Amino acid sequence: MVKMLSLNSNIGGKKFYRLMNLCFELSTHFSFTKRTFHKKDVEYKMFLEDLSPSYIDTRFTPHWFCYYVPETTPLEVQLFTTDNNMKHIVKKHFDNLFQNERMKDGTLGNLKNLPEDMCFFIGDKLLLGTVSHEKICYVYPPTQEIAERFMELGEWEEVECIEEEHICLENR
Repeated sequence: MVKMLSLNSNIGGKKFYRLMNLCFELSTHFSFTKRTFHKKDVEYKMFLEDLSPSYIDTRFTPHWFCYYVPETTPLEVQLFTTDNNMKHIVKKHFDNLFQNERMKDGTLGNLKNLPEDMCFFIGDKLLLGTVSHEKICYVYPPTQEIAERFMELGEWEEVECIEEEHICLENR
């Protein structure tokens, strides 16, 4: 069985764009989680509007990939279908996996004021999940060949699978 991959450091720039190409090629759905503390400014609203043609559903849940909250304040997760247009929108707004703002000096700053925790699914099974503010990213590659394609794009480590985080859309 192929092990889970755990990312050791953020992926940015050209490797991030290649990672997005791979994720959008392999997946059928992707998601973003509404930030707990955010302001719905113009960029935030425009981003969601840009994604709206592929919008599928909003899920309210106390657990979404490696993120747990009380049932009284569930996470708000929006699901979308993947296509080339959505890939270009994501790549237009982000240049690194953990969605940090790029500062004028080129360094990474705080999280952008946009939905976070991008996840990708093949059918209803998680392929890649992130918790942006915790800098967590795992990949559940369905084959060794796909694992190798991810390994080329960042500092990944093969680790034992954490099944409770291998979320399934059908069960959420």
